[in-house]
Amino acid sequence: MNLIVCYTPLQLMIASKIINLTNEKYEVFVLTESGTSKDKVDYYLKRMKKKSNIHYFNLGKNRISNIFRLSLYIKRVFKKKFDAIFLASIDNSYYHYLLSRLCYDRIFTFDDGIANIIENGPYESKKDSLVLNLFRFFLFVRVTLEYIKENSSLHYTIYKDKNIFAKTYYIRLFDEIGGGEVIDVNRKVKIFLGQPIYEHDAEKSKEINQRVVMKLEDCKYYPHPRDSFFLTDVDVIESQLIFEEYLLVALKENRDTEFEIYSFFSTVLVNLRSVERVKLYSVDVNDAYFSKYYNKIKAMGVDIIDIESL
Repeated sequence: MNLIVCYTPLQLMIASKIINLTNEKYEVFVLTESGTSKDKVDYYLKRMKKKSNIHYFNLGKNRISNIFRLSLYIKRVFKKKFDAIFLASIDNSYYHYLLSRLCYDRIFTFDDGIANIIENGPYESKKDSLVLNLFRFFLFVRVTLEYIKENSSLHYTIYKDKNIFAKTYYIRLFDEIGGGEVIDVNRKVKIFLGQPIYEHDAEKSKEINQRVVMKLEDCKYYPHPRDSFFLTDVDVIESQLIFEEYLLVALKENRDTEFEIYSFFSTVLVNLRSVERVKLYSVDVNDAYFSKYYNKIKAMGVDIIDIESL
C-alpha cells in the first residue's frame, strides 16, 4: 500500500494521473489550509474515491494546534507501514513532520508547479530559521527538503523542461489540449487568474489582485483555489475545476472565441503554452522577490506586461 499526500487541487489532479499510471493501491491524504476552495478539492477527490481510500485534514491558523492535532491523527489513522510515500510540496514543514512520524520504504515526488523547474528557486537549498530549527529539534523532525530531494526514488513531472530532480518521469497533465474544430474567431474574452502572491498578507494580495482586474477592464476574474479574500465589483467565474480544465471546456463550447489569460506568475501560464486560441500574459508587479519566477516564465515564451502599463 502506498500513501500519496496532496495540498492543492492541481496536486490532486497530478496524483490521480500517477495512480492510474502505476496501477497500485493507494491511500490519499489531503492537507489543506483554511481558505482553500473545498469545492475544487472535493471535486477532484471524487475522481479518486473508486481507486483509493481518502483521508482529509484541515490545517488551522495556529501552528502549535495543527501539530498537536496532526500528531493525534497520524497515530489514529496511519498505523501501517507504507511501501512508498508520494508528495509534491517538499518544503512544507507539515510534510516533514508527517514523514518523520510514518514508516515507509521509499519516497516518490511529483511537481508542485513551476517551482520545480526554476534553477536556484524556492526548492533549492536554503538555510532554516532559528525558530524552524528549534521546531525540528523539539519535535524530532528528521526529514528536510534536502532529505526528500536526496531520497526521492523518482520524480513525476508535467514538464519537459529541466527539473530540480535528476531522475524524472514525464506525464501529460491533459490527454487532449485542443479546443476542437475552429470556426471564424469573432469574439475575445479576457480572464484574470487570481493569485495570493503575498501568502502571509491577504490584504496586500487582495489589493494587487483588485488593482489588476480593474485596470484590465471588461475582464472576468477566476479566483485562485487558496484565495482567502474576495474582490468587489468584478465578474467572478465560479467553477469546481482547476483553471486549466475550465479553459479547455470553455474552448470547446466557444469555438468562435479567443481567450486572453492574465495572471502574475501562476503555473497556469506555463501549463497552457501550447493551447490554440489562448494568449497568455504575465503581469509583473515589480517586486525583486519574484524576479526568478518572471524570468522563468519569460524564458518559456510567456509575454510579460508591467503592471504600470495596464
